[in-house]
Amino acid sequence: MAPERGFPFTEEELHRAAGEVTDALLADLPAPGDCAHSFSQDFEKAMAPLLRRQRLRQKRRERLRRAACVLLALLLGGGVWLASDQQARAGFLAWVRESLENAVYLISGHRAEDVLPETAPSCRFTWLPEGYRLGDNGFPEADHHRFTAALTAEDGRDAFFSCEINRADWSLSLDYDESYQVRTVSVGEESGELYLCPDGSRPTSLVWQAEDGGLVLCLTGYLSGEEILAVARGVVLER
Repeated sequence: MAPERGFPFTEEELHRAAGEVTDALLADLPAPGDCAHSFSQDFEKAMAPLLRRQRLRQKRRERLRRAACVLLALLLGGGVWLASDQQARAGFLAWVRESLENAVYLISGHRAEDVLPETAPSCRFTWLPEGYRLGDNGFPEADHHRFTAALTAEDGRDAFFSCEINRADWSLSLDYDESYQVRTVSVGEESGELYLCPDGSRPTSLVWQAEDGGLVLCLTGYLSGEEILAVARGVVLER
């Protein structure tokens, strides 16, 4: 291509020159093995909360992937044993609970024809533990069937809340193993299940229902049983 009027170089010449400059700059860079660097203690301390938060997100994504695989097996194959606590919790609208590996999987006990709310409400928090503040919150889907909120902590150990329509396809996975204590608790006039890790090494979770079982609410995080109940009892549903 001929150079444009008033411009002394062709496009091909510019591409060739750019490649030569790039090669020359790269040749002047030190080898990767010579680039060892020790970060200051102040920098590493400042980065620690971000790194912890990233590790928590990675673990949460991995748990959700495992839950999806297990739930698909439950729905398609029926080869995993299912247990229902309806008799033990007569006042608590049923969901099916399955324990597997290091998690518990909850599947809605509602039927597709049950009458349910058309949308989930917005939720307001009247109390949060010291060191926590309300982070991102709102409706992640356009049909407003689920409201979510992040409760961000100064130490990076965030808590997470959801309020979702209890549709027939509703499901949830939570941290769980044999060391957890599972308790039936009251949240206002509603019943719920508290999954408490006694030593605090894994998240505590609280799942409860509202609006005659039409909504399922979940709060999970590194909180004590008393703190997570206090947060839940301070949740206000706003339509």
